Amino acid sequence: MPGTRNMLIGAAMAFGGIAISVLISVLLAQAGYAVAAWGLVLVGIIQFVVGLFQWINYLSMGPNARADHHLKVDVRILLRSMIAVAAADGVLRDSEVYVIELITKSFIGQALSRDTILGVFETMKGKDYSIHDELERVSNQVSPDGAAMAIKAASMVAMADGDFSEPERLEISRMANLLKLSDQQIKEYIGDARSSINRLLDAQDRARAAEPLEETNSPPRGPETPQGSI
Repeated sequence: MPGTRNMLIGAAMAFGGIAISVLISVLLAQAGYAVAAWGLVLVGIIQFVVGLFQWINYLSMGPNARADHHLKVDVRILLRSMIAVAAADGVLRDSEVYVIELITKSFIGQALSRDTILGVFETMKGKDYSIHDELERVSNQVSPDGAAMAIKAASMVAMADGDFSEPERLEISRMANLLKLSDQQIKEYIGDARSSINRLLDAQDRARAAEPLEETNSPPRGPETPQGSI
C-alpha cells in the first residue's frame, strides 16, 4: 500500500534519533554534556508525514482509481524489469528489443515502440539498469498477477537471444526475491516463460513466412547486433 514504507522508515528514524539522544546523553551525563539528534528526528517525522499523506490519499481513492493505480505500477515494473534483465549481460540486442515489443503487446494489449524502449533503456543507465531500489519501494503495490507477469516477461526477454546467461538468471532471481516470490513460484514462472517465448517466436515466424513479399523490421531469432552497451 502506498505510504507504508515511508511511514515505517520515518518512524524508525524518529525513534532512533530519540533513542540515540537519550543513550549518548546518559553516557555523557557525568561530563555535563547532553546530545540531541534532532536532525535525524526531524527527517524521520517529515518522512512519516509524507507517507501518511500518501496512505490517506490511497485510502480515499475509489475502487476504480485503486485498480488503475495498481495497473500503472504493474505495467511500469513489467517494462523496467524486462529492460533490466536485457541489459544484465551488458548489451541490449535487436532480438531483445523485438521481444519486449511482442511481450508488451501480448501482456497489455499495446506494443511499445522501439524508440520508447530504447528511451527507457537510456534513462536506466544512471542506475546501471537496476530496478532493485524501485522494487523495494513499490513491492507492496505490485499485484500478485503483476509480479508473476514481470518475472515471466523478464525471463522471456532473457531467453530471446538463445542464451539464458548467468547474469540474467541472477538478476531475475534478485527481482523475484524483492517481489517476495517463493523459489517454487520462480521455478514455475521461468518454466512458463520458456514455453511462452517459444510459442511467441514460432507464431511470429509463421506470420512472416505467410507474408513473404512484405518488408519487416523484425530481426531474426538468435544473437543480434547490440542496440546499446554498458
